[in-house]
Amino acid sequence: MKALLGQQLCEREFAEAFAALYHYIDLSNEEVFLRQKKRVTPETWKYWRDGIRSTLALPTLKRAWDEIKPAVPEFFTELRRLEQSGFVDDPAEW
Repeated sequence: MKALLGQQLCEREFAEAFAALYHYIDLSNEEVFLRQKKRVTPETWKYWRDGIRSTLALPTLKRAWDEIKPAVPEFFTELRRLEQSGFVDDPAEW
């Protein structure tokens, strides 16, 4: 999947993959939320954070995230906050 995300998809492929991309973004937000609630260790959080950061930078997922953010501004508040911090904040300290 990660190899696919690193490619530029045609419009049809992107549309077909959009639901899965949305679910990944939702999962990423959930991971940030779980760290915020101190349900995961700092060590696990570092792995999750690095994975979120690197995957959101891949062209296909970046495009999906860039489309989702303005479409649903009230969703994914934890992930937005992490992104705004440059992926350096520890949500457990919010």
